[in-house]
Parts: sequence; C-alpha cells; structure tokens
Amino acid sequence: MASGYTANYGLCQWQPEDKFLRKEFNQDNEKIDAAVAAASSQASKALSGLEDQSYNIYNLILQNDYAGKYTGWKKALLFDGFIDKGGTSSMSQTLLLSDGAVALSKTGQSDLSLGYGEQSSSGGAAETRSVITSGNGRLTGIGLELYNGLSWETSVEVKYEVRVNGKTRLTGTADTPVIASYNTARGDLKFQQSVDVKAGDSVTVWLDLHTAWRYAKDSTGSNLGGVLRFTAVSGTSGELVTRANSLPAGKAFRLWVRHKSGTVAAALVAGGQEHAFVQEEERSTTEPLNGVSCTETSFSLDSETAAGSGQLKLILSLDSENTMTLYDYGLAMI
Repeated sequence: MASGYTANYGLCQWQPEDKFLRKEFNQDNEKIDAAVAAASSQASKALSGLEDQSYNIYNLILQNDYAGKYTGWKKALLFDGFIDKGGTSSMSQTLLLSDGAVALSKTGQSDLSLGYGEQSSSGGAAETRSVITSGNGRLTGIGLELYNGLSWETSVEVKYEVRVNGKTRLTGTADTPVIASYNTARGDLKFQQSVDVKAGDSVTVWLDLHTAWRYAKDSTGSNLGGVLRFTAVSGTSGELVTRANSLPAGKAFRLWVRHKSGTVAAALVAGGQEHAFVQEEERSTTEPLNGVSCTETSFSLDSETAAGSGQLKLILSLDSENTMTLYDYGLAMI
C-alpha cells in the first residue's frame, strides 16, 4: 500500500518499502481519466466560445463593409462581401461579380434585342427600357440605329451610363460610327469596359446624343431601341482565389461561406502547400446585404501553419441547379 499521495489528485506515491496493490493502480487510472475528460471538456467549451466570437466579429465587420465604413486589415481574420474585386486575386472565366455577389451559371447571356421602331424627333437624352437577363454575361456595348442630321459625314461623342438593378455601374463616353450627312445607319457603341451581369439582373442603358442626331426607338415606341451586346459567360464550376494576406502562425481555422444553390469547397494556400477544409454543416440563413435567403456552410481546418502569406481558395460547383450565387465568406484563425 502506498504511504504517500500527490497534492492535487491524490495519486499514489510509493516508498521503497511499500507494497504495490492493483486496486491502487485502478483508482489512480480512474482519477487520471476523469481529470483528462474534464480538461478536454473545458478546452472544447473554450474553443466553441472562440468560434462563436470569431463568427460574430466576422458578421459585424461585414455589416460595416456593406455600409461603406472603413474596416481595415484584421489580424487572423479574412472576410469579403464582394462589393468589388479588391479582395480577389484571381477568378475563373466562368465566374463574374455583379451587385455584391459572385455568380456561376450554366446559361450564358446572348445579345438582347430591344427592337428598332420609329425614329425620334431629335437627339438628346434617352434610355432603354429595363430588361431582365436570363444568364450570365459581360455587357460590352449597345447596337444602335442612328440618323446624322448634320451637313457633313461624321461621328459624334455620346455620353452613356449603365445601370444594373437600379445602381450606376459604369459611366463614360464613346464615339458613334461614322455616318454620311442626312443618312441613317446601324452600328455599335462600345463601352470603355465591360459590365458583369448575372442571371436575373435588371439592366438599363442611358445615352446623351448630339441634338442634331436622331435614334431609333424600341419596339414599344417609348424608349431607346437597339441591341444590348453581351459576351456570354457560362460553366458548371469555377475557382476564386483571394488576395494574399499576412497571417500569424496558427493551428486551427474556421470558415463560413454564404451562398445560394450549388456547393462550395475550400482550401487554405499557405507555406507553399494547399490545406483542404473539412465541411462541418449547412444551415439556412439570410444574406446581410440584400436580405436574401441563402445557405451558410461552415468548414474547419485543424492544421498547423507557420506565419506568412496566405490565400483562401473557394471552388464553386453546380449539379442539378442552373445558377449559383456566392455572397460572402469569413475565415478566422482560432
């Protein structure tokens, strides 16, 4: 029998002259097992608390980002609400960014005809009717039917504005095709850059034309006519890589991704290696910016990484669905 015991857990301590009893070993093992279980439970609760706090901080920062407030760089926390492409390093050609979301669609948007009707009585400001896209595409310009009311062959500069879902996405100027004096011709007005448009977006183009020129109205006779020129964008999968960020050394990461339809896979690229995340669960929630119902998928990565540059890779995939929308993500080191 032991003649002494440890101070904290009362484990047996034998002196040279003490005899060993199996009962004492079993009792010690039970005490050790109970202590380890309690420590593990406390560690799990602490980790769960860190996950909850990280998730809350991610949501708070995204709300500020959506509101246009400065959020700055947060150590051990990466996030993006896709207001613009500033947080993205690369994106597959099958993906596009429109109205605060990354979109993937099996259907690409082809040119949209507004029709050509009667000629306007004068130039000046005019806009197309709003049209809803059925697929993903990049709006590159507009085809017009124009009349040159000047006494010489020329082209004129036109101001334009592209609106998507009621928001101005692009403004600029472009030259019309050269048209002979007192003649009508059709040609394209090319924008200085393309505008990403996803399936279901509402698109309107506004122009301000020289007053001596005239334009063909659309088939309704009420708005600017012509053809919206699109480059179709389609696919069943796409990959997005965030910009590189400096991360501290860590042993565990938690990731939350909000999306509608489709599936998401994720990996952390750090130290020249790619570490795949494990999907934990999915739950129904609401996307913060527009209040859209969506799915939130959570991921975990328990892998030790050294301090240095890190990037998040997100892989979007479609199965039976025709479209998929990625709203935001938050990555926390815990």
